Amino acid sequence: MVPRFFKQEIMNEKEELVQRWDVFLTKIEERFNELMNTAVQATDKVVEQLEYDNSIVVNAWSGIQAQIRKLQDKMESVWEEKMDDLFGMREDVSSDDRLGQMYKYEDLSKRMDTEYLRAKTKVLANAGRKIIANVNRHIDTNKMHACKQCGAPMDIRIYSFVARNVKCGACATVNSYEPDSRVRALEHFAIVQLADELVIDQSVREEEIGHEIWKLDERKPHEAVKVEALRKELVIVRKNRLATYYRFLMDQVPDKADSYQSKLNERLKWAESV
Repeated sequence: MVPRFFKQEIMNEKEELVQRWDVFLTKIEERFNELMNTAVQATDKVVEQLEYDNSIVVNAWSGIQAQIRKLQDKMESVWEEKMDDLFGMREDVSSDDRLGQMYKYEDLSKRMDTEYLRAKTKVLANAGRKIIANVNRHIDTNKMHACKQCGAPMDIRIYSFVARNVKCGACATVNSYEPDSRVRALEHFAIVQLADELVIDQSVREEEIGHEIWKLDERKPHEAVKVEALRKELVIVRKNRLATYYRFLMDQVPDKADSYQSKLNERLKWAESV
């Protein structure tokens, strides 16, 4: 029989180990929060200066993601090289206890990914709204185009996204119309970003469901039931996200409605494969 004071000593060592791990993860999370706050504030200033593209914002957030990856890699490295063995060698730590400690860093890593996704999506949507406002200020929607053959005025939609041939109502000459490059760029630099913002909750939930499924063991009957329920939810969430996303694009870029409908049909089939 182990004396009481030996049990107390073992318990204290275990608690100390858990505390060290928790302190480390807290510091990682604090660093992440500082990084995100700084990134958002700096990007807001950049967005104010944008004209017709968001490349500088996209590049900046790729750099931010790289910094987040370093924090995530550090957590993984400390777990695999130190904490995993320390927990695994203890007789008072069960396999479930060890998994619980591992999930602390895995859960934090996933939260970092989703918070980054939310922040980046919002920033790019704000950039998109800024670009749209800039285009609206510089595009004359009342501009009339004249037929190249007879000079008769032609009613052409200024906010078009693809080149087209337009027949003159006066002389039947076919005129080639090339949309303003700034308008065409809206699809890539603004409208897609607004669509992403519209479905951000569903996108995040998809990530959360995938993480929840990863943590469950289908070999255990009660967990297998949970996995099946989560997979059904995932299909529903994916389909809702895809439908909302592509219908928004079809509404905003009617010139490409058929193309977007085709993509939606393909993605809905993919949504079933979970």
